[in-house]
Amino acid sequence: AAEAMLRKTITAMQAGSPNYGDMSDDLATKVREQSAAITPLIQSFGAMQSLAHVGAENGAELFLVGFDNQTTQWIIAQNSEGEIVALLFRPAPPPGS
Repeated sequence: AAEAMLRKTITAMQAGSPNYGDMSDDLATKVREQSAAITPLIQSFGAMQSLAHVGAENGAELFLVGFDNQTTQWIIAQNSEGEIVALLFRPAPPPGS
């Protein structure tokens, strides 16, 4: 479920229309506040090429997501209703680190 939701979320963000309805109210507010900065950044990554689950930590799922221009780590957590309650991304560490 987390992988499908993450794919949907990244696709929506790259299209410039985040899926706020899939997020908790708190997270949706935070994403709205940051969307002017994060939407162009996510769009600059290019097309998604790969998405792989690499682990879980504190109830959140960790994914390695490869794009045309960037490889990133994404963390996503959902509550029992399936809403996204945490969503973070960062550049992926170099291989082997």
